[in-house]
Amino acid sequence: KEMEQFYAGLCKTGVLILIMSPVMALHRYTAGALKMTWRAFLARRLAQAYLRGQGPDCNTFYRLKLTGDIDNPDQRICQDVIDFVEVMFSLVSDFTATTMSVLGFSAVLYKISPMVCLGTVLYAVLGTFVATFG
Repeated sequence: KEMEQFYAGLCKTGVLILIMSPVMALHRYTAGALKMTWRAFLARRLAQAYLRGQGPDCNTFYRLKLTGDIDNPDQRICQDVIDFVEVMFSLVSDFTATTMSVLGFSAVLYKISPMVCLGTVLYAVLGTFVATFG
């Protein structure tokens, strides 16, 4: 009987792996496509603003070209855009995953014991308040 349960569990695990593999691949693909689209949009917008001279200093392109203060400003803009998009995407992705984990585990804990769940939430809020405001 235990062997039947083992093989049934093994079969369920195999099916879960077969279902989740394409889902994870699609997630990675769409995340990469979103990052590339955002990078292209942001780089194009910042490069256009730089070349047009928008902002407080309207002759940025010509001033930098004549003085030579910064070499390859367009390349620096692109690299800064890449770094910014990576950090922001990671921040939003981590925040979303953490929020979903907290909500999921809170629901499980609430089903087990509502008072323990409430106590845990109050402890976390109070600890955050004390750590933040001293």
